[in-house]
Amino acid sequence: MWKSRYKSKEKEEYACVNCQEVSTTLYRKYSEGVIRLTECEKCGEVVDKYIEQDVVLVVIDLMLQYVQAYRHLLLNVRIQRPERLFVIFWLSHAAEVWIRDKIQRVLFPTVSMTDNIIVVLVSKLCSTITGGLLVRWSAF
Repeated sequence: MWKSRYKSKEKEEYACVNCQEVSTTLYRKYSEGVIRLTECEKCGEVVDKYIEQDVVLVVIDLMLQYVQAYRHLLLNVRIQRPERLFVIFWLSHAAEVWIRDKIQRVLFPTVSMTDNIIVVLVSKLCSTITGGLLVRWSAF
């Protein structure tokens, strides 16, 4: 389904953020400043409600880990440099682990936790690289 989206440069395909049904358009433009969002044929919801929202609201929904926001970002946004997306996810995951460890230190002061965000960043990077190498190694 998604391979055809990247192979065909003539006709773009998008995905419904609710049910992942393929859609050819996200909105219809009637005049300057007047658009109507496309409804999904399968679930009846708006295909991608995030296209008319501000970037800050999308980032908040990503931080709250809404599946629809991730689908919007990964399936319907054309990212010019996807490696930046990896760095953002890596940093947000490391920050989440660091904050969780800080909270656990307050609740359970006798347990030794990571005190430095740099240590968490390096450990998450190492685990990501190791996981990627294991996946590649197991493919052979």
